[in-house]
Amino acid sequence: MPRIIAGGLALRRCGNQDVATGRRTPAAWKPQRHRGGLSMLSPPSSSAPVPELSLTTFDVLLEHIDAFVRRDFPLHQVLAYLRSNRMEPAELERYLHWCPGRYSRNLVHRCGDFELLVLCWDRGQAAPIHGHEGELCWARVEVGCLRFRNYLELERDGARTRLIPTGPAVDGRPGYVDGPADLHSVENLASTGERAVSLHLYARPFEECEIFDTETGTVCRKKLDYDSIGGRPCQ
Repeated sequence: MPRIIAGGLALRRCGNQDVATGRRTPAAWKPQRHRGGLSMLSPPSSSAPVPELSLTTFDVLLEHIDAFVRRDFPLHQVLAYLRSNRMEPAELERYLHWCPGRYSRNLVHRCGDFELLVLCWDRGQAAPIHGHEGELCWARVEVGCLRFRNYLELERDGARTRLIPTGPAVDGRPGYVDGPADLHSVENLASTGERAVSLHLYARPFEECEIFDTETGTVCRKKLDYDSIGGRPCQ
């Protein structure tokens, strides 16, 4: 597993992984943490009203995720928690990095049990249909509007595959939660005329994932990289 380096930030072991961190916590077994926050609400549709949510920080979020790890990520409890909180916009600022031609992946926290990222989507940027290596994944729209479409793989023969959508695409606005997702695509439609930001929680990190092309019926693997770690650009 490659070492995660964050210039100017402390590195601490969490399980078998290195973690880029910015502060200490008193409990020795817990990873060091950044200040910040996460909120997630999953309304039935993109047109449903989003109620007022509680504000939280990354410290509080990571405390809850640690507890979920000890209970092997109970799905209903994780989703209920993610639906009940709202992230202060100012807490996202250090992780807002934009890349021309593609969305950016900005690492907030990583250990052997889970990974938390902020993804930034400029107008028209998209993630193709992809999987999550069999791990649980939740994504919440924080800013703007993202179109999610989930898929089911019907068959696989080597590099050939056949997928079908599991339902209509959903245009998720702030507060919308997608997950736990298996195969999905994500897009910030150019027609929205605005940037978008989403927060992603992965139960166990992974270094690469499968990318699906429905036009050719093929699947390939792609290495995953970070554009920033702990708020600091990687390049």
